[in-house]
Amino acid sequence: MSSTAPTNNVFEDIRRAWERDRLAQAYILVGPVRGSALALARRILSLLFCEATAGRPCGACPGCRGAEEGRLADVLFLEPVKAAQLIDVEQVRTLNLFAGQTSYGGGWKAGVLLYADRMTPSAANAFLKVLEEPPPRTFFLLLTDQPHGVLPTILSRCQKVVLPSDQEALRPWMDSVAELSEDRNAGGLAGLAGASKLGVLLEKKRKEIEKVEAEAAGDLNTDEDEDRLKARITARYKESRSLALRALLLWHRDVMAAVSGADTSLFVYADHLGRIRELASRVTLSEALIRVDTVEDMQTQLDQNINEDMVLEAGLTRLSGLEATLSKR
Repeated sequence: MSSTAPTNNVFEDIRRAWERDRLAQAYILVGPVRGSALALARRILSLLFCEATAGRPCGACPGCRGAEEGRLADVLFLEPVKAAQLIDVEQVRTLNLFAGQTSYGGGWKAGVLLYADRMTPSAANAFLKVLEEPPPRTFFLLLTDQPHGVLPTILSRCQKVVLPSDQEALRPWMDSVAELSEDRNAGGLAGLAGASKLGVLLEKKRKEIEKVEAEAAGDLNTDEDEDRLKARITARYKESRSLALRALLLWHRDVMAAVSGADTSLFVYADHLGRIRELASRVTLSEALIRVDTVEDMQTQLDQNINEDMVLEAGLTRLSGLEATLSKR
């Protein structure tokens, strides 16, 4: 399993806490939920459930393999499964009951909440109860990329771990944004609105996700199985969409930084300094800031479940108009 050096450092801190019997009752991992956050969660579970006497996690025993594959009897995963994309109170009650039962292996029991920010108010309050009086040898991992959406009283009872950006997942979108931005014949980023290029890229990604998740799910025997598959597809697609907009945001931040005279060694798109400097030479700081604000507003609206087509069309049309203004200078 690949991981960045900062993530390795976080894991080693948790391993040392475990070795000294000072593991926190609950950790909230802030980062890409199905990226670095989930990868770290699996490593932590491997540490807890590894069957080796030394060198834990060994990565080869049934406990480690079960943690990596998400099939340990003493670990319960919760994630949004309904159309509303929320974790409801019945799911959390199931987790609370699970946590209070005797473990199959005679050791730890763990609960992992993916997208912990999506708990309904009643679900959050139910989870808070088990955090306030946790059963012995229970452990919780909360994964989120929106920590402000988690109940403050839950946050206060968790040890917060902020993970680095998932650069490996972000890179393909950065490459696409840079390619479109360098394509002057197509109008650069202005062409995104007219030709719906970003929409085409996103739709391609959605189909890839649907194929991968359907193959992983296998036979669907119940409506609940179908709901779970749809929820996983939606969650993964929203993550990909967020990565696409983040890549677009980082491009415009680099342009704004160039206008401000920032050190180019800090630029994310360091391989495209020529294009960035050329754009920066034709915009004011105020204009560059408008571009950054436009992309940030798009992500905010999508987080509020405003219609995707409408948000992308409006935001990219605005960027297109700004780019057209540049071309006349």
